[in-house]
Amino acid sequence: MSNIFIFGGTTEGRKLALGCELLKIPAYVSVASEYGSDVLGELEVVKVLEGRMNIDEMSKKFSELNISVVYDATHPFATVVKENIKTACGQNGIEYIRVLRNITDIGTEDYKLVSSVDEAVDYLTTCEGNVFVATGSKEIAKYKKLDLSRVYARVLSAVESINACKEIGLEGSHIIAMQGPFSERLNIALMQEYNCKYMVSKQTGNNGGFDEKIKACENTGCIPVIILPQSEVVGISLEECIQNIKIFNKEKV
Repeated sequence: MSNIFIFGGTTEGRKLALGCELLKIPAYVSVASEYGSDVLGELEVVKVLEGRMNIDEMSKKFSELNISVVYDATHPFATVVKENIKTACGQNGIEYIRVLRNITDIGTEDYKLVSSVDEAVDYLTTCEGNVFVATGSKEIAKYKKLDLSRVYARVLSAVESINACKEIGLEGSHIIAMQGPFSERLNIALMQEYNCKYMVSKQTGNNGGFDEKIKACENTGCIPVIILPQSEVVGISLEECIQNIKIFNKEKV
């Protein structure tokens, strides 16, 4: 009986499960829906478990299957699910390993990954060229470290958002006050209109318009500066996970 458990439902989860299958390493992979099962296809060595689980259900399943290590390959912004998995692992003394999203899946070769707006701004102080800021107005004051003539900020069309930009000295012609969602075509038009070389965005997933911004960068040559949630900075890559599982399997044998 395997004691490797994978939480999937993502590209990383699928690749990790298929990697185990190819290497003939027994494992369990949990997916939330029938679609997740269909994407994985027919597997012999890896057992697919379908359906969402709360903390108690996870703990019970871990105990039933004698799980020793859990690989969490859920979506980067599935915060609640990630915390539930970590809690269930902690309650059962199980090793928890976060599988980081493969940065090559971003879709463009030239990019910069950071863990905060502060880190993004520090990076941009070392670069030249206009910056398309798509992180909202909440932390807009942090961009004061830059020459504001380089900064074009897209914020909500609310008085508070516009005032936050004005308070740091951002000129009206550099404030793009709009209500989303924003299409790829609109993102392209804005990046080209303001001759932006860099675009700052949080990795919000498709529902947050992230894909449309990245595709716009691909089409304009704008370099994405992507802010990952802090939880996504701590973990190991898919490739490292495969190596980790190989070692784990040898030790178990």
